[in-house]
Amino acid sequence: MQKQKLEILTSREMIKNLENAFMVMPLVTRDCVKSLNKLFYNLQIQHYPEDMLKEFTILILRGFSSKDKYLKSLIYAILEEMSTKCSDGILSINSILKDIEDKGSSAHMRNSAFRALFTNLPNNMRYDFEKYIEMALLDDSSRDNAVCIATEYFKDLNIRPKIVKTIEDYHQSFFNRLSINKYSSMLEIRRMAVNNKEISKISQYLTTNTDPITFFEAAKALTRIRQELAAPMIEKAISVLRVYLKSASHESFAAMKLLSKLSIDFSAKVAVANREIEDLIQSPSKTISMLAILTLLKTGTSETVKYLVCKIEPLMQTMSESYKVMAIETMEKLSKDSKSDFVSFLKNALVDRGELNFKRFILKKLSGLLHSEKYHFEIIRFLCSYVEDPEFYQLSMDVLGILGNHLERSKDLIHVYNRLILDNAHVRGCAYQTLFNLEDRFQTIESFKEISDPETVKIRSFLSACTHVKKGPFDIDELGDLKEEVIKYMDSEFFVKNDAAKEEEDSLIKECRSISVSGDNADFDIFVMKKMYVDKVILEFTIENKMNKVLVNSGTLALSITNQESDDEKGTRDISVAISKDDFEGSKFVSKSVEIDDACIGDSFNGVFEYEICFQEEYDDSEKDTMSLVPFEITLLDYTRPVCVSEIPANSRTLELKFKSKPTEAISKIVSVSNMHLSADKDNFELQGLYEKQPIVIRGEALTTKYTTINMEVFCDNENVLEKILSIFD
Repeated sequence: MQKQKLEILTSREMIKNLENAFMVMPLVTRDCVKSLNKLFYNLQIQHYPEDMLKEFTILILRGFSSKDKYLKSLIYAILEEMSTKCSDGILSINSILKDIEDKGSSAHMRNSAFRALFTNLPNNMRYDFEKYIEMALLDDSSRDNAVCIATEYFKDLNIRPKIVKTIEDYHQSFFNRLSINKYSSMLEIRRMAVNNKEISKISQYLTTNTDPITFFEAAKALTRIRQELAAPMIEKAISVLRVYLKSASHESFAAMKLLSKLSIDFSAKVAVANREIEDLIQSPSKTISMLAILTLLKTGTSETVKYLVCKIEPLMQTMSESYKVMAIETMEKLSKDSKSDFVSFLKNALVDRGELNFKRFILKKLSGLLHSEKYHFEIIRFLCSYVEDPEFYQLSMDVLGILGNHLERSKDLIHVYNRLILDNAHVRGCAYQTLFNLEDRFQTIESFKEISDPETVKIRSFLSACTHVKKGPFDIDELGDLKEEVIKYMDSEFFVKNDAAKEEEDSLIKECRSISVSGDNADFDIFVMKKMYVDKVILEFTIENKMNKVLVNSGTLALSITNQESDDEKGTRDISVAISKDDFEGSKFVSKSVEIDDACIGDSFNGVFEYEICFQEEYDDSEKDTMSLVPFEITLLDYTRPVCVSEIPANSRTLELKFKSKPTEAISKIVSVSNMHLSADKDNFELQGLYEKQPIVIRGEALTTKYTTINMEVFCDNENVLEKILSIFD
């Protein structure tokens, strides 16, 4: 094929060139294409008068008589290019419209025609062609291109709101389908979930998005955001996840994993998908099968335990330790009335091969059931048998510790004596301790006379001399002056660290939600989280710098604490926290903790943040400023443990609260004040907790008119406590 030669042509030469191609009937596609190539080349490198461009257009439009798609697509491209050179492209409109209205025209050709049409329309005429945009948006085959055109050419024009809304909806849908924008939308969802802001947008991704990956990211966000904010969107998410459970393996796995996470806080809602979840128990994928069983356990009842125990036992060997623990704790909660199946499951799990820590976890669960007369004898008999051949010698030591407190039959002592003969020194030591603990019940020390080896003789003499010593769990503090010397022979750092950690964990009542103590327009976002302990309160402050290119050199958080229930001047005390620039990471945040040993109900905190700042480029030029903190206080509800109560109190009082915010935001404010165990639905919520063994329940319903009204009922049998709770919400 001969190569086409492109050359610079004058206006007259270009007219002649186009006439030779487009004035001949029938049109020869090859000649027309060559002529258009020359025109396109010359439009790029030289300027033609506008009257000449109109003559070019008239000749080119003759090409619409051809049915050749390649030629037409090239004509549309040329018309788009010429629209940038000529202010009046109205000559081409009629020809383009005929192609758009031609039902035999392909979607690709109509898309090209739309682009050529709107590039050549004068601005004052664009609104007259709304119907063509609407027609294109309703046509699935040409919609995507029409959306791009409409977005580009109609964004600054005053067209009907309905068309604008349609364009915006399809525009978002179209761009969300692009790979790069799928990824960016996922990042946006994660940002909203982390900040608990703009949560309503997540609902749009759950209902309008057709991409599975983006939908799963939106559903995953519901497991991260606050429960009351997620509640209105749960039903939407679960209805779609039920469909994905029947899809390809990777989609059913993603849906199953999400439902498993959602079932922790929304078990009743997830229960509607139990039929689809049950179908996955027989899945060839052990992971999916395991997740299905665990989810059914969380959404089921005590009647489902026996059925699911049979299903989950074969999977225990392949499950991770975290899933095993989750399965056992879930079954324990469901087996409130009858724990026979649960005990049987624990016994089988202890016999099967597994990790030491997990088996110790099972032993702890079994020992916790020994208080029940119904299962006491069964568990002790099992442990007596198990101690003969455990997987780890450490388990023998743990079991001997349990037997030392609970063994009741003298004939079972043989299992303890066997440890003196068959096991290592560690286990033998525990066996001696067990026999010593059982001395009062069985006179076990005298029975040592049957064993005459030197070691046992020495131990027997020692134990005989120590029969007056207190029996029971060992406490290192009982060593008195010897404690310090004994710790030298132990891993003292580990011992002291874990002892302190356990003590602090036992005294922790709860961690409250972070609350903002800075104004909306402040230069810093300052949040405080209250950690409530039996004997102290720890305030954890988080400071975020909102100023760009500005560094904090230093600062001071100054707090004044006043007890509102005390008339004494001593009820007021001051504390402060110094902050240096090293405390800031990337000039964005700093976290500081303040321990208050004398904190009590009624303490009100007022404070200021004094700081010194400078620009990044001007370290020597600094300035000082101060911002006041929003007051906060310690209430009775801060000391209320967030747990499910066994029985709803009979005594109750009602109150009505009004908020100038959305229902989810209003409910969130109430939840952040109480920090109790939450069960939330779309417009309803229930909070439960214990204050000094006193059950407290708060039920609420949100009604929306011009503002949000929360109708609440507070249950508590202690009238004094009830009055204090009501005063918190006044």
